[in-house]
Amino acid sequence: MDCRLGSPPLPASAAAPGLAVVEAAGSAAAALTRLMEVIGANPLFASAIRLVMAQRLVRRLDDTCKVPYNPSGAELKQIQDVLATLPEGVERPKLEDLKFFAPGKSADNPYGFRGQLAIREQFILSGPILELLQKGNTATSTEQIEQAAVASGMTTMRQNAVLKVCAGETTLQEVYRVIG
Repeated sequence: MDCRLGSPPLPASAAAPGLAVVEAAGSAAAALTRLMEVIGANPLFASAIRLVMAQRLVRRLDDTCKVPYNPSGAELKQIQDVLATLPEGVERPKLEDLKFFAPGKSADNPYGFRGQLAIREQFILSGPILELLQKGNTATSTEQIEQAAVASGMTTMRQNAVLKVCAGETTLQEVYRVIG
C-alpha cells in the first residue's frame, strides 16, 4: 500500500487503464530489466509492452534573468562528445557562436530557475529490442537493452538533456547534477 493518503500503489492504479508504472534507477532500459526481474520468464511479456520511458526533472532557467556566456573549451568538448552520438535524423545544433546560459538573479528570483523541465528517453518495443526479449532470456542485461534501443534510434536521456542545454533551457551543471 502506498503511504500517500491511503491510496493504492501507483503501479496498481495505473494498471487499471492498461498501463504499468515501474520505478527503476536510471534509464528506460533499467526499467525494462526491473520489470523482467519482477515478472520472470513469461512468453507474453514482450508482446504486452509497447513503450518504455524514463525521465528526470531538471530546473528550468528563468528566461527573465538568465545570463548568456561563451562555453569553455571543456564544456564544448562535453557537448561535442554527446552530440556526436546522436542518432541519424536528429537535428544537431550548430556549435559556432553557441551561447550557454547561467542562472541570473533578480529581486523576484534569487536562484535563477523557474519551474522544471523533463529530460526523457523512450523506446518502442520493436526490432532488435523485441528480438532480444522474445528469446525468453531473463538474464538480458540493461546494457544489452540500451545498446539495442540506441541502435533502433533512441535518443538517450543525456543526449536529450544536452539538446535542452544548447537550446538555453537549462544548464550543463544542472544536467550533470541530476543525471551524473
